[in-house]
Amino acid sequence: MHRNVESGLIAVVVASVLILGGCASTRIVNAWHEDRYEGPGLANFLVIGLSSKPNRRRYFETAFADRLRAWGLSAEPSFRLIPDDDITDEKAVIEAAIAKTSADAILTTRLVDIAREESYVPPGYEFAPVGFYDYYYPTHHMLFRPGYVVTNTTVFLETNVYSAATKELLWTGTTRSFNPSSADRVVDELAGLVTGELAEFGFISAR
Repeated sequence: MHRNVESGLIAVVVASVLILGGCASTRIVNAWHEDRYEGPGLANFLVIGLSSKPNRRRYFETAFADRLRAWGLSAEPSFRLIPDDDITDEKAVIEAAIAKTSADAILTTRLVDIAREESYVPPGYEFAPVGFYDYYYPTHHMLFRPGYVVTNTTVFLETNVYSAATKELLWTGTTRSFNPSSADRVVDELAGLVTGELAEFGFISAR
């Protein structure tokens, strides 16, 4: 499925960013849900990654579908049913994919923004660990730490969940991942956050 978005999803974002260690920290910064929804619980998702890069799209869709299955839901990556190339009647192709998978929900995710910020950490002194005798006969054990530059990277993703039958938007959220260290980690966190929200508001059964 082609989209005019040259930036891909988190899989390649992470691969292209050099960071100074640390673990990914993903959280929801903005969310909305349809509180009038009274339909049955969603159980079968068609997962669509909005990217013009086939490899990026396939990685994300497969990884997210795996996480949804681990929650006990059914999920199908859309790349197996919807081509990457431009298609004449996109609506018909998507409807065919929904019918073939019997999906009752469509989940889409796209990259919103990547923000990079450099900050300078000035030089200073740090205390070094000492053993017992060094402690018993105290002396000063200090190490000089030179100044250095830290680059912090923040990735914003938007995820939407629609009713496959009515195409009504049921839930939407923007997530922020600070210094993501791996694509797998971010997908795990993102899937956990999304499924948690869907369960909280009654769109899926709580695990």
